[in-house]
Amino acid sequence: MTGIEDFISLTTLNCHINQLTNLDVTLNTALTSLNCQDNLLTSLNLTNNVSLINLYCNDNQLTNLDVSQNTSLENLNCHINQLSSLDLSQNTNLLTLSCFYNQLTNLDLSQNISLTTLNCQHNLLGSLDISNNTSLVNLYCNHNQLSTLDVANNTNLALLYFNNNQIGSLNLTGLSSLTNLRFNDNLITNIDLSQNSNLIGEVWCQNNQLNSLDVRNGNNTNITNLFTLEIPISLVFLLTMRFGLLPIGPILIAILFS
Repeated sequence: MTGIEDFISLTTLNCHINQLTNLDVTLNTALTSLNCQDNLLTSLNLTNNVSLINLYCNDNQLTNLDVSQNTSLENLNCHINQLSSLDLSQNTNLLTLSCFYNQLTNLDLSQNISLTTLNCQHNLLGSLDISNNTSLVNLYCNHNQLSTLDVANNTNLALLYFNNNQIGSLNLTGLSSLTNLRFNDNLITNIDLSQNSNLIGEVWCQNNQLNSLDVRNGNNTNITNLFTLEIPISLVFLLTMRFGLLPIGPILIAILFS
């Protein structure tokens, strides 16, 4: 893309869904919003774009992304690239981060205390520390390699998807605002949902090692489906007789409350 360098007062640039292989915005220092998603970019130099607030560079072929000079950044979409690392230590104003479908093995969010939405699913993360991210409302960390996840400080969470990991236990009792939950395909043996009275819609818990599932939260009428798989017969009986849950076929238990 050529000629863009003459627009030195440009604040918003939308050049998404093209076949760009090169984009030079080094002279566009007034940019606050850049949307270059769905192109063929392999690199992106943003060192001069210090006023950038919104960056959407997802669906490209980026192997590196330096946002250390973009300290005003609030919204970052860099998903579906080829990133193996992402340094966000200077982006203290970040509110939303979408970095799914990359090759990230580590993600340091200790400085991003204003973060409300984090989507880091489908990476190679072996750990995820969100203890400083107390403003988180939506967390998608599914399809990684997590063996533990501590959400004790994340009491504002409304959506939590941590399915398809290697997590053996998780304490959700402090998440009273939780409405959407998926923890299927882990190694969980016991989980207590008795304090999560705002759960609605579907709860996915299949493909675990459950022998205890406490759903006595006093508000199960808002849950439409509870998906399980290969749970003990004793637990099926308990759910059926005590909580109005009925086994349907070999893999599904559906809550039939109106």
